[in-house]
Formats: sequence, structure tokens, C-alpha cells
Amino acid sequence: MASTHRAYAADWKHFTAWCRRQTFLPPHSQVVGLYITACASGTAEQGGKLNSVSTILG
Repeated sequence: MASTHRAYAADWKHFTAWCRRQTFLPPHSQVVGLYITACASGTAEQGGKLNSVSTILG
């Protein structure tokens, strides 16, 4: 359970950092969709890697 909480905290940190770079705070549902698309395309972070669907929806 502790590892799940750490993973959620890391995911939230990544998401909020992306939102700040995109000036999307506070986010709404369309922004969440944009974030998922960015993760899948590798543009969610500089020099980003592509994320698989199972990683994104994990």
C-alpha cells in the first residue's frame, strides 16, 4: 500500500508539473485528456519518452 501511495504521489507531481508548464491550473476534464495524450505521444516532458496505455492507465 505504501508503494501505491508513493506511485500516486509521483504521478500527481508529474501531472501538476506538466499543468504548470502548460498554464492549465486548475485543470478541468479536457486538460486531463490533453495530459494523457501528451504522455502517450512523449511530449509530457522535455526529452520525454512514450508511455504505454497500461502505464498511463495503471
